[in-house]
Amino acid sequence: MEKVLVYYKMKDNSNISEYKTVGNYDANSSYITLEFKEKDTGINSKYYIYDDKLVLHRSGSMEMKLEFVLNKETKSIVKTDFGYNMNISINTLFYEFDANQIKLKYELDIDKGNIHILTLSYSFKK
Repeated sequence: MEKVLVYYKMKDNSNISEYKTVGNYDANSSYITLEFKEKDTGINSKYYIYDDKLVLHRSGSMEMKLEFVLNKETKSIVKTDFGYNMNISINTLFYEFDANQIKLKYELDIDKGNIHILTLSYSFKK
């Protein structure tokens, strides 16, 4: 694993979250792993970056595994620390991974019409 500087920006119809943080990077022949603690929520996030999809594991006060596949609806279960589980559907509208940057646009069935736009990039620490 290598240390990286992560640039995170999440925007939806009414909110924006943007920050820089330090994370961990690892790569194998199938995917890249990018892991960091979200500054705004304190949740641990681990991204599995493939050419054709993005898988996100979040853990902490909630636990979820989200899979983003362009033009495909995927399903997930969100588990909260107070015992509440929620089924959600994810509709991926745009996904692009180029060099050290991910661009993702998606909609969740629990808040239809609210488009989420994620830009995630990283650079290697010297």
